[in-house]
Amino acid sequence: MALFGSFEGVREHIRSANSWMQSMFGDIPPPSSCENNRRSLKQAAYEQDLEELRKDVKIVHNPKEKEIQLWMDQLRYYQDSCSSQKDFLGSTTPLLALVIAFCGRLEDLAWARAVNRKWNEIISSDKPLWKWCVRWGSVSENVRPEFWMYCTGATAVPNLKIYRTLIKAGTKTDFKHQIIVDVGRTFNCGSCHIFAPEVKGKNSNITYEDMIESSIPEEYMSHVHHRGSTTLVGQGLAELNVSDRQLIEHKRNMQRRLTNILLATAIRHPEIGYCQGMNYVVAGLYVSFAQAKPFGRDPADRTDLEREQKVLALFNRLLWRYGLLSMYKPGLKMLQQRCWQFSTLLGLFFPEISDHMNRIGMVSEMFVVGWFQTVFMYMDAMPYTTVRRIWDIFFFERSWKILFRVSLALLKLVEDNLLLGTIETNLKLLERYPQDFLKEDILLKTALGIKISRKLLGRLEARWKKVSEMYENS
Repeated sequence: MALFGSFEGVREHIRSANSWMQSMFGDIPPPSSCENNRRSLKQAAYEQDLEELRKDVKIVHNPKEKEIQLWMDQLRYYQDSCSSQKDFLGSTTPLLALVIAFCGRLEDLAWARAVNRKWNEIISSDKPLWKWCVRWGSVSENVRPEFWMYCTGATAVPNLKIYRTLIKAGTKTDFKHQIIVDVGRTFNCGSCHIFAPEVKGKNSNITYEDMIESSIPEEYMSHVHHRGSTTLVGQGLAELNVSDRQLIEHKRNMQRRLTNILLATAIRHPEIGYCQGMNYVVAGLYVSFAQAKPFGRDPADRTDLEREQKVLALFNRLLWRYGLLSMYKPGLKMLQQRCWQFSTLLGLFFPEISDHMNRIGMVSEMFVVGWFQTVFMYMDAMPYTTVRRIWDIFFFERSWKILFRVSLALLKLVEDNLLLGTIETNLKLLERYPQDFLKEDILLKTALGIKISRKLLGRLEARWKKVSEMYENS
């Protein structure tokens, strides 16, 4: 299932329609349009609920320093509660946690568990300690793929025979051509649009292997000025430090691998098959696996099929456990809910930005659809390193809180420009986002300062259901 052909068509589709919400999501209007409708008792009650929600709004300007202060306060409290200095120094619990937290590396945390049984018990049971290291510490590129699999519980890796059967069955589906076209766009190393006639049915006998082989014209291989790519995946591949021709060959191989995974996914999840946006997420996962050197091994020691199987298992967990399956289902009901939640959160945390967007007719769906369906992989301006740090938190916490926080932070960091802009200038600003604000330390510091609780998201979900029912029955 494709969303208006491509994400680029979303904005024009919305603006050209009589009603943007009707064109995308049916008859449910955005929160900002409620004031234009006839007030009813239900609406009044809903607005009263929003006032209650505003009481939960909290923004911390120095979240990391606040958490450090909290750690120190807890340490002092523990010291005061000990009967003597000897008892305090005899217990490794508070000091160990404090030292490891300031180190901040997940590898150090994992190695510390192996020191003895006592340390293993302390570290394994201290979830705030792991949370601190994931948010404010670092994860090396070599252990990141395994860390993602550990967090998501992606242990059910399909065996080779089953995986090849899934790929073979996927080549016979109606999604085959669309997958291959989108894969070419994702890696941006040649144009898969040369197969547009075949996709439309003029040559339905062409195999996906032929399409992949021909998707990069031979004369394109000699153009040295095509190094790298404007896409996030291109940024990741550029880190491999290979020659231009090798880079193109490597991207061609990446196309094959990504196509295999998406074909297998279409068979494992027939309720969605394939939806635009899945290609970006799978590509980001595979690039991380391709760059990793687990336990000092060279990436070449791991076969391509082994990587594909692990990426398929990881993506399967993201679909089921992290709510991405509902984001891609026909009807896009979950996408509707996420966009509505974001619009409401924007009004709660940053009402000036929300009010200005409403005045100029700029709806958040014009930009957050691509962010949410690709988990920020579609945002060309964002460095791939920053995307992976966001994924670290998302996979570990298993909550959409970080995605909402980052989306709000992206608007907050350019608030002054947004308040002076029109629809056109604001959309261009979000497309060509200032690079200084997209550095992981700046963006995540701002995002984590926006306090969004699971309770708040749950209350918004309940209110979304009420709003949906209210307008469906009106």
